[in-house]
Amino acid sequence: MNSDPNVQWPEGIGEGTLLDHTGWFDEPLLESAGKSLREKMEGEGVDPYKPRDIFSVYVELVQNILRYSDVVSDESESRRFGGIRVGRKDGRVFVAAQNKISDASVAAMRTRLENLNQMDETQLKDLYKSRLRDEPEPGSKGASVGLIQIARQASEPLEFDFSPAADGGTLFTLMVTL
Repeated sequence: MNSDPNVQWPEGIGEGTLLDHTGWFDEPLLESAGKSLREKMEGEGVDPYKPRDIFSVYVELVQNILRYSDVVSDESESRRFGGIRVGRKDGRVFVAAQNKISDASVAAMRTRLENLNQMDETQLKDLYKSRLRDEPEPGSKGASVGLIQIARQASEPLEFDFSPAADGGTLFTLMVTL
């Protein structure tokens, strides 16, 4: 486990690591770490059809940290704290993210993820198209399609966890297997 109270990875999210960053996130880091991830995937011989999906999920999860992490830098509102890992597990690639969220947002997020996990490919596609036409959901800082797109790309149901943060609030972990 990480010693920082704002990121505490569950066991098993760290094997075969291709990229691991815990700390402050901003747009320049998103770009530089993304470049590093692409280079690492090329060197590791990742299935040539997977890098686009892996990178897409990586970008979406980092953007979620940048938009929704409750740990905000004193220097800039656009710098947020969280963690991201990309690795291999059981012959597949996973992308996992963790950040602190408000206790008040847990129930809605849990319901949203559970609903996405119950949908088949066609339902996810229809929901995605519908959300593109609709206004963003209240409180959303994007088009409300990121998690839907991630669920469409995942090869297994989304794995998620909400656990108490050592210093208050909730640590939200989302792991996507591709």
